Amino acid sequence: MARTAGNNVAIFLIASGLTALCGLPTVFQPAPRNIDIFSYNPYAANSEYRISEICRTLHGDVIGLQGTQRRQFGQSLFNVSHDLSHLHPLQVTRHGDYTGYHWGYGNGRFTSKATGVSLLIRRKTFSPAWVTQVISPPPALQGRGGALRLKHGTLEVCFFCLYSPSEPRNTEERNAAEAFYTWLYSALARLPRRSLCIFLGDLNAHVGSIWNTEDVGPQSVGSFQPQAENNNGWRFRHWMQQHHLCAANTHFSSAASPTYWAPTGHGSRVDYIVVPLESLPSVQKIDIWRKAARELQVFQTARPRDHSPLHMRIQVARFHEPQQQPPGIKWGYSKINTALYSTRNNNTQPFIQDIHDTFSQPHIYTRCQQLLLQETLDDFWVFFNGQLREIAAKHFTLQQQQQPTRPNTDSDKTSALRKKVKIAFSELQRSPPVEISQWQHGKISDKELLTAMTRSWSTVTHLQKLDRDLRSHTRDDHRKYYHELALQFQAATDAHDSHRVWQLARRLARTSIGPRTRQWATVSPEFPDTQQWQEYLALPGNKGGCYASPAGCEVQNQTSCFNWTDEQFTQATALAEQDLENMATKILKQRAYRCVPSWSLPSEVWKIFFDAPESHQQTLRQARTLFFQFLVHIRLRQSSPGLAS
Repeated sequence: MARTAGNNVAIFLIASGLTALCGLPTVFQPAPRNIDIFSYNPYAANSEYRISEICRTLHGDVIGLQGTQRRQFGQSLFNVSHDLSHLHPLQVTRHGDYTGYHWGYGNGRFTSKATGVSLLIRRKTFSPAWVTQVISPPPALQGRGGALRLKHGTLEVCFFCLYSPSEPRNTEERNAAEAFYTWLYSALARLPRRSLCIFLGDLNAHVGSIWNTEDVGPQSVGSFQPQAENNNGWRFRHWMQQHHLCAANTHFSSAASPTYWAPTGHGSRVDYIVVPLESLPSVQKIDIWRKAARELQVFQTARPRDHSPLHMRIQVARFHEPQQQPPGIKWGYSKINTALYSTRNNNTQPFIQDIHDTFSQPHIYTRCQQLLLQETLDDFWVFFNGQLREIAAKHFTLQQQQQPTRPNTDSDKTSALRKKVKIAFSELQRSPPVEISQWQHGKISDKELLTAMTRSWSTVTHLQKLDRDLRSHTRDDHRKYYHELALQFQAATDAHDSHRVWQLARRLARTSIGPRTRQWATVSPEFPDTQQWQEYLALPGNKGGCYASPAGCEVQNQTSCFNWTDEQFTQATALAEQDLENMATKILKQRAYRCVPSWSLPSEVWKIFFDAPESHQQTLRQARTLFFQFLVHIRLRQSSPGLAS
């Protein structure tokens, strides 16, 4: 017994030493690919024991519960104070491996004590830190629905849990169904198209008897287990068709059976899992867990009663790999200002010489002249601006440096201590292991066993002490680093130096300026034809179209824009000279360090182009002549190019 206890102590000490190492960055698990999702109406889930029982039985990554009969958070306090600020639409709890998000029933017009929805999210699959948005229904529908939007890496998914009003039998119930689907329309319209929306709900809808014959490809409602469509089914089907969704369990024979059993023994399908039409091929399986339903049902009867859990396994992956975009240019403003100062002092400037060498080449100059005679000036501007950008990039860019994942705040003492920890850990790894079985079989003596255990205990204890000291020094260094950063923030704010404030903000966020690489989870299946575009553009301007009443002015014939007279040329040249002076004045007044689009140039580069002294006039003659001709053509055609192109 003593030998076993000593062995366990030695193993515990060594394991403690291994886990005590620090200095290694935290590595998050990649976004999951296959996830198990459940939708279930448990009749009641308002206690910790009941929710734990459901989690233990279903054991999915995401569990959507409807009809939990859980009260709205703060309802008890509200009953006493009658203060609406005490009511909270969402309550967050912990249930073992799950985080529970509960939208309890309230005092809304279209809710009742039988409502209440919950989303149970497994923390090992989806960290609570990934929740970026919580969507709650209006107070009139409190307990009828709720949603969570999660983002992490390439994963962006939004889980809805819904409990639709029952089949309407009077005006008030029809108003409830109308309000429910109105909220659904608005909630889904506010989400970006890249979000993968998955809806889990008891929708009290019967669908399957009516198909949309105009649709090509997968239908919103599948062919399995068709039912006579009711009023809720009509709303449900039209909502799915409007947003290109489908009831996934109607497309699989394994889910073609009732999900609800009435007290009379009649079964029907009222529970659905809805996914986008584009995501239907990603669904691996859908089935109904009838055995789990018998274990979880509240009614102790021989035959099944109430709802059965609906299970879906879906592959969550992006449909398009992100395109590899070239890194954006990081302009070196100190280099540009040095070149600007050198140019104003009549010193030789390689940037200006490169402009002269580029635009003096016959093929480039001829290309510019050809682009000036095209129908629009867009291509000329893209070509001319691109040539200048390439020249400026060779002279005024900074080398892109990879941003560190975390700032290095280690002091000299902390760095030395980190090295000692690594050395102590290496010594622990090199120490020869001693098997207890060798001592049990008499291969080593008691003294040798005790010596080995003492040596291991000493090494691990020394390693643990160094690790504690390292953690303490690391915390102190972090506090000192952020304290100094806060003082720099305050000093920059007092000095009204916004440029320095933004530099410190990026340093604090450990980010840099760059393109937003979006990950798209879905692809829009809607491709409007020519007739639809014409009908849309014919709408008035306040409705998104381009229709406008004629103001009595004649539209210039575009075919005659190249037959200019001498008088038109003279007038356009005079106006272009004024435009050039006004443009140069505005550019010289531009603030420094202004951010520019990826296709553009900083204003400091244009200052070199416009503010060059007389000694550089001959060098820039070709480029300036082309730019002036560009302004003349703008006046002649009375149209400017789309600069963002």
